Amino acid sequence: MIAFFDKIYTATQRINIYLKKMRFDSFFRIIIRSTANKIIPLYLILTAKRKNYSLINNRKTENKLLVSLTTFPNRISKIWVVIECVLRQNIKPEKIILWLSKEQFPEIEELPRRLLDLRERGLEIKIRDGNLRSHKKYYYAMLEYPEYTVVTLDDDVLYTPSVLKKLIKLHQEYPNNICCNHASVININNNSISNYLEWENVKQRVVNTDKIMPIGVGGVLYPKKCLHSLVFNQDVFKKYCFLADDIWLNMMSRLAETNVSKTDDESLYLPVINRNDINLSTENVIKGMNDLQLRETREYIMDNYGMDPYKSIL
Repeated sequence: MIAFFDKIYTATQRINIYLKKMRFDSFFRIIIRSTANKIIPLYLILTAKRKNYSLINNRKTENKLLVSLTTFPNRISKIWVVIECVLRQNIKPEKIILWLSKEQFPEIEELPRRLLDLRERGLEIKIRDGNLRSHKKYYYAMLEYPEYTVVTLDDDVLYTPSVLKKLIKLHQEYPNNICCNHASVININNNSISNYLEWENVKQRVVNTDKIMPIGVGGVLYPKKCLHSLVFNQDVFKKYCFLADDIWLNMMSRLAETNVSKTDDESLYLPVINRNDINLSTENVIKGMNDLQLRETREYIMDNYGMDPYKSIL
């Protein structure tokens, strides 16, 4: 069901060029998004009791694999849909953990019942002091479970059942690389990094490179110890890169000299529609916040570590 909607949604990017000029592709995407967000949640509810849609008593990956997510109040009512997608993966992780801020969610039992019920099928919900915003989705998982391979997912995507399988297969080929389903080429112009708006999405498979940046929307797999220890310095990322975890994590991989590999996934990633939603990634791009945070974080690293994390691609 989810794979079907994802396939037709993604197919809109191949629509006839003349129809694109008339914005037919955008029109079709709106219709598909709206329809999928009505049908898929109902389908998930009706099929939730199937035994293979659970981490309990189901065969998981041989290696320690942890899927890590976070969310905030505007999306808490729909996060169960994303968790359901993870529970239906072709290859099951050992753990699925949802990290929440105590400032936003003081009591776990006050969370939506549909979300809490997923604990019976293997979901773990952990509340931590403070609010690290989007950084929560990697920070606590890597800090508290250093022996695990961590896959981060976004909280507003209808993930197809093959998302983890694609990442794991690529990880088996390139075990020391960060593996992702979605990435952008870091565009260079006259030996300088171009504005983020000029970076292009990577459609094809690309392996063992430092020329692309993983984008969290498609899921990103982080092997153990693939990032520099600076990744856990809250003072630094709060000051320089608090609104752009993708950029921060890419900087940390460059400090650790860890390359990236991308699968051949071409999905446009069907979004979960949330009312009164705040799309941080869109705000960052439109307001130029990604460029500012990249520049300031880069300068901090050059000043304090004596190296330019982007030197190898300039």
